[in-house]
Amino acid sequence: MNSSAESTQDQTGFEDGPLSPNLLGAVFGCIDVVAFGVVGFFVFGDPVAGALAGLFVGTGIFLFLPLFIASSEVDDGLPGMESNANSHPVRSFHRLAAGLALVSGGLTYFSYLFVAESFVPALPIGLLVVAVAYVSLSFVMPNAELP
Repeated sequence: MNSSAESTQDQTGFEDGPLSPNLLGAVFGCIDVVAFGVVGFFVFGDPVAGALAGLFVGTGIFLFLPLFIASSEVDDGLPGMESNANSHPVRSFHRLAAGLALVSGGLTYFSYLFVAESFVPALPIGLLVVAVAYVSLSFVMPNAELP
């Protein structure tokens, strides 16, 4: 019955409501910091170690989630949101690659805490995964920008 109202709502997306893709990414990012902190407290007895993993994962979600939400409204998806300037992938900030790399590095750091239960080897390994993932993903994925 109300197909015209539903199609209008789908086209406008977040324009009518109080939520925006960036706000959703920030909220989910903050929730990750708290959730990983709680898990770190109960599993390792150190909420800071868990919150640091949550900070990696939450920052990554804050970076890539708005792009994925906005890409659902574009016909071509993420490749359709690519900027017109064809620059080298590493010379400019690649938001999508950085978000996915931070999530993978944070999860690697947190999983290595289960093995070593020490902050010292886990953090450099997580940072190394972030660096390798960012460089490799920046060449493979489109450098999408928010409209």
